[in-house]
Amino acid sequence: MSENGCTRADFLKMGLASAASLAVAGMAGCAPKSAGESEPAGAVVSGAQDVAWGKEADFVVVGLGAGGLGASLQAIDEGASVIVVEKASVPCGDAQYSHGVIMGSGSRMDEEAGVSVSVEEIEAEAWYLNEIPNMAFAHYTVEQSGELLDWLLDHDMPFNNPPDLKNIVYSELPIYHEFEGWGSAFHVLAEQVEEQAQEVLYGTRAISLVQDSDGRVVGVICQDGSKRIAIKGSSGVILATGGYGANNALMTALDPRCDGLPYEGSPTNTGDGLVMANRIGAAVNTLRCESCYSALVCRHTKMYVNSEIHAQGGIFVGVDGRRYTHESSEIRRRQAILPLEVFQHIKDEGSEWARIIAPYSEAVQASIDAGVQMIQADTIESLAEQMGIDAAGLTVEIAHYNEMCAAGFDSDFQKTEGLVPFTEGPFYGMEVNATVTQTSGGLRTNNNSQVLRFSLFEDGAGSMEPIPGLYAAGQIIGYEFKWGYALSNALTRGRTAVKHALGIVPDDDTDEFTYAYASEGVLAS
Repeated sequence: MSENGCTRADFLKMGLASAASLAVAGMAGCAPKSAGESEPAGAVVSGAQDVAWGKEADFVVVGLGAGGLGASLQAIDEGASVIVVEKASVPCGDAQYSHGVIMGSGSRMDEEAGVSVSVEEIEAEAWYLNEIPNMAFAHYTVEQSGELLDWLLDHDMPFNNPPDLKNIVYSELPIYHEFEGWGSAFHVLAEQVEEQAQEVLYGTRAISLVQDSDGRVVGVICQDGSKRIAIKGSSGVILATGGYGANNALMTALDPRCDGLPYEGSPTNTGDGLVMANRIGAAVNTLRCESCYSALVCRHTKMYVNSEIHAQGGIFVGVDGRRYTHESSEIRRRQAILPLEVFQHIKDEGSEWARIIAPYSEAVQASIDAGVQMIQADTIESLAEQMGIDAAGLTVEIAHYNEMCAAGFDSDFQKTEGLVPFTEGPFYGMEVNATVTQTSGGLRTNNNSQVLRFSLFEDGAGSMEPIPGLYAAGQIIGYEFKWGYALSNALTRGRTAVKHALGIVPDDDTDEFTYAYASEGVLAS
């Protein structure tokens, strides 16, 4: 068993399968292009000796979301020049759509609030929420969180924290920090980058990485409309291109159940950085859509349904009135698997949305307060009529469900919590859609934010080694950070990339593992 929880065999199979998927995605559409038509990301890999550089800076940062903002501003802080390449016409990526939550401890804000929480306390409570396969990697993000919060204050980020730094939706610990205006606060950082960077190129897509004769990444080939330009980064190239949720073809290749699954993130998150890096041998970690952060949203208002409904009596039924899935409040299921099952049901049923019914609960009220449109009725029959559900079928199903609640056992789907009977009205109905808000997995990196290459040798051994000059930060990297840690991790990794490239922080070999596969017969035909 390896340090990340996979057997060596599993790791090799996962890495090769992911690489194959990305290679297919990168090669798709590689037929000759008409004038002015752009190449797909990763379709061209150029050698430095063949490139006429059009621009040059110490760093090229690809993407201006949280990871790119952290990298760009850190480079500026260190007196380095930086050119930013952003595919969208505006900055901030998915960060601007976030709740602006930064979890951590040890900052000036914590000191003023009289709060002190150790890294060990945070880890003991929170990591099970994030499914992080490498605890040493995760430890680094939390260890740096206090310094990150102070850095954000120094860069004029506006905070609107509760006085006790607590928000029980995220944690029982006083480690909750929130930006005023949520994700829109990231425009404060973006304005600083726009003012101080050597150049910010909006509407410009990176399509390939450039390596020198020693294999060091030294620049990027980009496309702006019909114009192609080569940008050199003498100290490094930092990929912060986000996830791949807006690339339905890639999502579907990784998991056919995701075909057509709506994505709530930036439409520019099509996996460009993943494909480009993979084409020069970058390793991919846990690239599987079943770990994506998914959600159920009101079809009318697009607001999130409070996921505690699963634990407080809500059930999912089809137009025939029958349940079709195991409703659970278990974190991984409600954030990943359940929305996929709901989406599959919508497709199988031929409907445009799914239906949840529930007795009154705190979660129902929280959903109403958040803007979810509820259908309310005093009887099950009336609720069914208003929601387009077969009333006879739902009446029979509810009677059966109430019997299971009385027995304390869900013999249909083995749900272990939330067995709340439908006894007295009013009852509530929600019409929902399933969405993906954050994709899972990506480039494998170490604690220096260096992108790693997996090398396989003829004796059956393999190793992870950094690709010189190539760094990554944000959603593009292959570790699961949710529930207030995603933004913290993105900003930290972007800043660390710059510090390592400039020699400010020492080498860290976390996640540079060596594997021996021959003993497990992985290479046997």
